[in-house]
Amino acid sequence: MSNIYDESEERAYRLARDADAADAEAVLVSGTGLPTVGMLDRLEQDLGKPAITSMQASLWQPLRLAGLREPVTGFGRLLREV
Repeated sequence: MSNIYDESEERAYRLARDADAADAEAVLVSGTGLPTVGMLDRLEQDLGKPAITSMQASLWQPLRLAGLREPVTGFGRLLREV
């Protein structure tokens, strides 16, 4: 059995690519232990759709509640597009 904390960004990228369905509007990459930050923009560009990760979603609402509406680049479309 593999440990999620031992996974690489490249493997997380490949898993997300493999999980994509042509008719899906977005891809969810679940697992807060997966290293996804460095591959999000590339994944979204390659798939042509948003990729949402557990960590992104965990940050989105607190940022909004704190009144922070500035785009955050490098962490995918969810945090980049206000």
